[in-house]
Amino acid sequence: MKIFVFGNEYIEQDNLAKKLDLKIGGVEFIDCKSVSDLFNTNEENPVILDVVEGIKKPMLITIDQLQETKSVTAHDMDLTFHLKMYKELGTIKDATIIGIPMDKVNKEELIALIHTQLTF
Repeated sequence: MKIFVFGNEYIEQDNLAKKLDLKIGGVEFIDCKSVSDLFNTNEENPVILDVVEGIKKPMLITIDQLQETKSVTAHDMDLTFHLKMYKELGTIKDATIIGIPMDKVNKEELIALIHTQLTF
């Protein structure tokens, strides 16, 4: 199984997923620099690891559960915008986001979530 890791290593509130350095047998963690890294893989149902504002513990989120933000400029077109667009276009069927809190995460709890809720 591949898990695509997103975040901005230069922004404290957005870099936790990239700082975790998880090692799980049978899982390849792919460091994504941009959304295009995800869509160049031909994954129909990608699994993504990223921080999510407002949650207290790791959780799985589907595209349909994501809340869109208002896009004013191209800079505002975030991962949510791209996931919903690619699903609408048929480029992907769905995606699972492993959401983690922005400030801290219990690694054991996160690994348990991956093992019990995802198939690989």
